[in-house]
Amino acid sequence: MASGGCAAGTQIAPSSRARTGLAVSQEGTTFDLPPQSSRPRPLRATVTLVAPAGTHIIELTPGEEISVGRSSSCSIPIRERGVSRLQATLRYDGRRAVTVTDHGSRNGTFVDGRRIDGSQRVGSGSEIRVGDSRLLLAIPSVRPNAKGKDSDDDTLIAGDPAMMRALELADRAGGSDMTILIVGETGVGKEVIARRIHGLSGRASGPFVAVNCGAIVESLAESTLFGHEKGAFTGAQSRAVGLFEAAGRGTLLLDEVGELSLAMQSRLLRVLEERVVKRVGGTEDIPVDVRVLGATHRDLGQMVEKGSFRQDLFYRLNALSIPIPPLRERPDDIALLAEHFVTELAPDARVRLGTDAIEVLRNYKWPGNVRELRNALGRSLALRQSDVLTASSFADLGKGNAIAYGGALKHRVTDTERQAIVEAMRLCNDNQTRVAKRLGISRRALIHRLEKYALKKPARKRGQDNSHD
Repeated sequence: MASGGCAAGTQIAPSSRARTGLAVSQEGTTFDLPPQSSRPRPLRATVTLVAPAGTHIIELTPGEEISVGRSSSCSIPIRERGVSRLQATLRYDGRRAVTVTDHGSRNGTFVDGRRIDGSQRVGSGSEIRVGDSRLLLAIPSVRPNAKGKDSDDDTLIAGDPAMMRALELADRAGGSDMTILIVGETGVGKEVIARRIHGLSGRASGPFVAVNCGAIVESLAESTLFGHEKGAFTGAQSRAVGLFEAAGRGTLLLDEVGELSLAMQSRLLRVLEERVVKRVGGTEDIPVDVRVLGATHRDLGQMVEKGSFRQDLFYRLNALSIPIPPLRERPDDIALLAEHFVTELAPDARVRLGTDAIEVLRNYKWPGNVRELRNALGRSLALRQSDVLTASSFADLGKGNAIAYGGALKHRVTDTERQAIVEAMRLCNDNQTRVAKRLGISRRALIHRLEKYALKKPARKRGQDNSHD
């Protein structure tokens, strides 16, 4: 499993491993397509240019070099003062990464807020800033359906009774075609539970498509979910199917569905009720045969009461709710997961966990859940001085964890959450996009929290510098 970035696929645990299967997941858009499928790959990697002059979408071809700069001969021309004639180039490897190369520009090329020197490999969800323009990468991860095969990528270790109850409920619901809402904190493995449901369903031979609704650019949300016709908007150079069509005869997971705007909630409700989509710029109703699963870390019932989530959509998604317990409530799984991650992250080393180290891990509260545990093991392995990890190997647990683990906000503890946001704002120089990315939440969710804790600064007046917004 990739430890960073916004797109990392996970393979579903086969049904024969119902009690020993696996699970950690990362945000992004991922695909599992049937083996030996003859259907074409539905979506391609893209880079979205968000510039003062407008928004453009550019498809990335594996191996092809995309040039960025002020020159009109560049693949992505950015005509701004301070941008070099040839500022940077992008090269997509055809899988999970794009190599960004800065060509000695005077004002620099920035990746996720940091200026790069030479070349740097970046993954899906990364933001490349050139002048006042932003380039947003979206790289779907496409891999064969894993039914009947073990997964080496991620692990759903389940031994604790609380987690076993959730898995048993998922297994019973897997054979049906009902819409299911999976609820749990960030990092507990909601996507892997969804993959498990897909693998046990009659749609297992079809594609599994997962999308993080909080990571979708608002202006492109409708196109992402429902597709668009050629010429529907600037940059739409060809027809593109949306995720509902891409998941045809399979399963679509709407992760962090609570982050969708009310307008998108209304459009989503229509699709769920009528089972048709209409592409942006199109007039034709296109039937879709897809099972929809929702996932969220938020209390949608409370959002309904506040008017920020549609009640009818909530009832439609919540035909069955599967709550996933946080890691701190299933301590029996902690040692099992830790041992697994040691083996996964250091397969060629004879590293073991000392008794005192296991005790430290069991007593820690893990606000970032399984994802935070894996990151903690990875860091300790990288810095180890012997083949035995001891309690001292985890001395930094809890120090800045809400920032360091990308999404480890313990949102029910007000003081902790507010402190984490304040620190992230300081480190990111108040850039809301980078703060949201650092905390592992959507920008919409960040703005909500800024208002909640009275941290949102007044809007700048016209003419003031807004380069960090």
